[in-house]
Amino acid sequence: MSNNSSRVVVADEGDDTNVVELDSEVARRAFESGDVSASRAFHESKTIAKESDEKHTEGGDYVKSFVYGGVDGIVTTFATVSGISGANLSTRTILILGFANLIADGLAMGIGDYISSKSEHEFATMERQRELWECEHNIKAEKEEMMELYTKRGMDPADATRLVDILSKNHEHFVDVMMVEELGIMPPDPDEDQMKMGLVTFGSFCLFGLVPMASYVYATMFGVKAPQERFNGLFISCAILTLGTLFVLGAITARFTSSDWKKSGAWLVFTGGIASAAAFFIGYILNE
Repeated sequence: MSNNSSRVVVADEGDDTNVVELDSEVARRAFESGDVSASRAFHESKTIAKESDEKHTEGGDYVKSFVYGGVDGIVTTFATVSGISGANLSTRTILILGFANLIADGLAMGIGDYISSKSEHEFATMERQRELWECEHNIKAEKEEMMELYTKRGMDPADATRLVDILSKNHEHFVDVMMVEELGIMPPDPDEDQMKMGLVTFGSFCLFGLVPMASYVYATMFGVKAPQERFNGLFISCAILTLGTLFVLGAITARFTSSDWKKSGAWLVFTGGIASAAAFFIGYILNE
């Protein structure tokens, strides 16, 4: 394998625990290229140490919040700036409405992400507790439900019975399987921090939302004058900077979705461009 395909660090023999660092990028690349031997080598390398965890994308719990907040922040603010520019209003108006929109919408997004994540976590926890209670008091019925589910999917009844008998020996594990297979709900993650997810969304919204405002902030701070025109230099630089950032954000998103980074970036540029164009022409029409 290439030098950057895998990293394995083994502690000295005198240590109680060997340390193994495995880059999950290896597994992802092997899957994308269909390289079975690379995938096998990646998993077999884990036997070098006593303890080894295959870690998928680190920080995955917050990727959705970061991307969701960032995309919404930059597109929303760009649409606001475009609408005001379409109406041919002043730079001062753009700054006032832009920053007001940035903070208000950022707070709404962050709070919304926190509430939705908290509600989803509480619902999953409640369903898991119910399934555990049912397993403790009526394990036979729960096993029959799972056996029926597996046989409907084409599994041999004898195999389904044998599988469910093995799974049901550990109620905690059996309930987690039932939540996914029967209810379509992922088991709640005890380490999930809904407040942190909301803060990530808010911070990402404000961070990327500042991009469309950058040229106007710069002009105000350094006294740069721009003609009172719809397509003046400030708006053009704003559009170039924003669309470029959208492309980069889309390319970054592709890393976590295994999609083509060029297509992902182009799609964000397209959607952001459509939103800003619509806002620009609405501002233009309403001010005529």
